[in-house]
Amino acid sequence: EEPESNLHPHFQALLAEMLYEASIHFDLDIIIEIHSEYMIRRLMKLVAINGTTNLDNLKETKSAVFNMMNISENNLKLYYLHTNKQDSLCEKINFLYDGRLSRELNDEFMGVADSDAIDLFRIRAQNKDE
Repeated sequence: EEPESNLHPHFQALLAEMLYEASIHFDLDIIIEIHSEYMIRRLMKLVAINGTTNLDNLKETKSAVFNMMNISENNLKLYYLHTNKQDSLCEKINFLYDGRLSRELNDEFMGVADSDAIDLFRIRAQNKDE
């Protein structure tokens, strides 16, 4: 349950790599409950890396984990538990070969950091113009 609790975002991303690597090397099925945008985004990135042939433009390819993993949309699953006004729902969301998800998660879960960064950019641009 929530292994990312109290971890710095960088270490949350590394934890996603470590768990996936452990599942491959030890032939384990790992089920984790997370609330970490950083872990999901790192898994998306790893799937995209596996689906591309040109890694020259990537900043963070220092980790040997990238070279050891055969991560793909076929061996990674995401189940999104959420509620609507009446029911609790469990929805399977697939990782696509390019790292996208087959369905976007809601803004309450994903995109908070992106949304804040975009808002800051707009505020700074507006203040610069004034």
